[in-house]
Amino acid sequence: MGVEGLAVEVGVDMGDDGPIVVTSDRPVCIVGAGVSGLACALRLHRAGVPVRVFEAENRVGGRVGSEFVEGFRFDHGFQVLLDSYEELAGVLDVPALNLRSFEPGCVVKWRGDFYPLFDPVRRPSAVPRMMAKMIGSWRDWMKIVGFRARWVNRQTVRFSESPGLSVREFLERERLSSEIIDRFFRPFFGGVFLEHELSTAACFFPFIFSRFSAGSAAIPERGMQAVPDQLAAGLPADVISLGRRIAKVGVDHLVDDHGERVEAAILVDARSLSADTQTLAHGAAVHFIEVPAPLPERRTLYLGADDGSTINVIAPLSDVQPSYAPAGRHLVAVTCYTCGSRSIEEIGEVARRELATWFGFQLEMVRLLGFRSIARALPRFVSPSNRVSQRDGERYRIGDVTEYPSLNGALRSARIVAESISRRVCDGR
Repeated sequence: MGVEGLAVEVGVDMGDDGPIVVTSDRPVCIVGAGVSGLACALRLHRAGVPVRVFEAENRVGGRVGSEFVEGFRFDHGFQVLLDSYEELAGVLDVPALNLRSFEPGCVVKWRGDFYPLFDPVRRPSAVPRMMAKMIGSWRDWMKIVGFRARWVNRQTVRFSESPGLSVREFLERERLSSEIIDRFFRPFFGGVFLEHELSTAACFFPFIFSRFSAGSAAIPERGMQAVPDQLAAGLPADVISLGRRIAKVGVDHLVDDHGERVEAAILVDARSLSADTQTLAHGAAVHFIEVPAPLPERRTLYLGADDGSTINVIAPLSDVQPSYAPAGRHLVAVTCYTCGSRSIEEIGEVARRELATWFGFQLEMVRLLGFRSIARALPRFVSPSNRVSQRDGERYRIGDVTEYPSLNGALRSARIVAESISRRVCDGR
């Protein structure tokens, strides 16, 4: 990249915008109470801007959520909170989430054996074990340590970096071996991107690599639903209307599915990917499995790296956060590689048997509790040009579809638009 030091705020161009008058009768109206919609509403409320939020479902959170089933906590998809995301502190009381973290690394299952791969900077005691069972070459690992040094302070995505390259092409251009790409980068970051060809745009890779290097992947005590719940709790009770589906979005008004019209000074579309049929998206499914004992490597992700593996990632949820399972019981979340035409139930059964084989558990002691599937879980990000514009005339659009596919991208878009609207409201007073 020719502008290595440049960090540009990508979003709304305010050059031609005029002032607006916002009142309680004509507030800013946000459609969608996912994380971006709630964060935008919270920032506007703090700035003294009247705002209302309309949500079709009977809960807040959109793609981020949790359920409590038979004493087990199921998140909607395997979702974690990277505590190094810079946008969190602006809208969340992070300590109040009572986060607990996974270990900084993983264990790779390959060729019938387990290979520990940990951050050598934060877990130097693991280096001898990694040397004894090494995936890749010394040159690969010197390159990875170099990535960490170059990017550890990277706080945003630089969209003009590595133009036209996918993540896999970038790694190959950096002359990493096919072994380290296929046995570590593909299962680990493929699980993050929800695609296993590493076709995601290379400009996203330094940012997400740096966030894993600078912080921890963590889960809240009350599950990922705690994130949108906390955002909603910061708003007055009458701001959010749940179970109210918007049938029409006009220039200066909304109409719900009962025909009721709501006047709006400004409209913000924060609907999730499920309502956006134009943006290409990756699906996600996670199987929740009870195992009879903790996994050998405590609080650590396991990756399936064999070519025929069904399992992609095993996350020992209750080992990290005991509130995810009843006392004395053990819950793991398993995500799988695409398995042809098999149903999600069939894939879950194959994963259950594979997991039992991995760890030597008796099959009848490994219990498939359920699964959660999201057809449109994450926008595809094969090029920065695929991002949805944050502006359509006088209407705004927020969410990770306008930035990059992550919780941080969703929160960043909310901040940019909220700041833009607040400036216009101030000009109109």
